[in-house]
Amino acid sequence: MKRLAVLLACVLCVTTLYGCGSSGSDEKKEGASDTKQEQKEEGRQEESQKADAELDGLDPITIKFASIGPESGTTQADGEAKFIEYVEKASGGKIKVDHYPNGALGGDTEMLEGCAMNTIQVCNPAISVLTTYDEKFGILDMPFLFDDYESELKAVNEGKLGDEFDKMLQGTGIRIGDTYYFGGYRGLSNSVRPVESPDDMKGLKIRVMESPVYITAFTLMGANPTPMSFSELFTALQNKTVDGQDNDPSLTYTSQYYEVQKYYSNLEHTISIGCLAMSEEWYNGLPDAYKKIIDEGIKQQSELVTKESLEMYESYLKQLEDAGMEVTKITDENREKFKEAVEPMYEEYKEKLGNEIFDIAQEFNK
Repeated sequence: MKRLAVLLACVLCVTTLYGCGSSGSDEKKEGASDTKQEQKEEGRQEESQKADAELDGLDPITIKFASIGPESGTTQADGEAKFIEYVEKASGGKIKVDHYPNGALGGDTEMLEGCAMNTIQVCNPAISVLTTYDEKFGILDMPFLFDDYESELKAVNEGKLGDEFDKMLQGTGIRIGDTYYFGGYRGLSNSVRPVESPDDMKGLKIRVMESPVYITAFTLMGANPTPMSFSELFTALQNKTVDGQDNDPSLTYTSQYYEVQKYYSNLEHTISIGCLAMSEEWYNGLPDAYKKIIDEGIKQQSELVTKESLEMYESYLKQLEDAGMEVTKITDENREKFKEAVEPMYEEYKEKLGNEIFDIAQEFNK
């Protein structure tokens, strides 16, 4: 009995010791976790206080922000709203953004001219229009140049292409933001017939952006390209001044072109990318604290547009069908025919723009 009592006492003692040890270990873990949480919170508070301190004493400013698309309902509109929301909130209301959508301050050319003169501080233009300042921007309009959207974004955001664009704009009064976004795969709509191959393009009057590359590409594909401002496009389609236009399905749907167009083809001849443009004079004159906010706002805008553009592509094709349009999915075989049709322009534009810009652009192709 004595031995049993002693054995039970030992077991009890060991159990107690291990229990105490485990409890102490848990308490240490909980304590360490609490400490980490406190440190994180302190870090956030310090960052917030630092940001507030940087903004203290700065004068409030108002940004005139122009865009050609609608105020809501598109991936571009969502991105623009994100930029506005972030900039106003991060600045504690010291930066106010007045937004002018729907081409209220003009088309792409007029918006960029406004930035150059600092009558507009920020705008969301079609990058193609920058060929007005340097024809090498036309590299982005070359049909079927990139393997996919990732290759193109890497070329401008990680590779040398974005740096080259910055150099091209020196002295123009225009500054391009640091982060480009994927804006969608461009397709073709028209009111005459379904387009499945280059043969179907013959004779169609297609509105294109004011870019020499687009004019050449659509000529080679068999169409009669007509350069025109986006702000004039709906009326031109309605009046049959042009038969069709090329844009991604998102903009085609939200601009209600299904009211005046019957057919849409997912040609995917170019992969649209974009970036907010700014007045260089205005941006260079900003305090560093405001510059940081603007740069981060552009980054968040770009990330959101890219994410939504990828998610919504097939959805917008379906919405065009639901709105009464006949949507044609181009087969791989027919897409190759379009590629072959535009092949001659590559030699021409390599001579015009230089082989180097093509090599830089295609650096990330697989």
